[in-house]
Amino acid sequence: MLYGSGGCSLYDAGKLRELGGLDEVYQPAYVEDLDLGFRAWQKGWPSVFVQAARVVHKHRTTTSRYYSPNSWTRFWS
Repeated sequence: MLYGSGGCSLYDAGKLRELGGLDEVYQPAYVEDLDLGFRAWQKGWPSVFVQAARVVHKHRTTTSRYYSPNSWTRFWS
């Protein structure tokens, strides 16, 4: 697989620093995980899928603390 999707991912902190972290061009959110995975893939680092892992994902739980629904409409218009 090319990348781990957002809140279902764990990262090696050293490798995350080496990649330069998340690119600010993707602010306020979304697609930064794909970009990060692609840059890691270019270095030959694998993304590892763990079939037995389970994640509870509450959609927009973090971003809703910082942005209103109207903000999202403006971001994506």
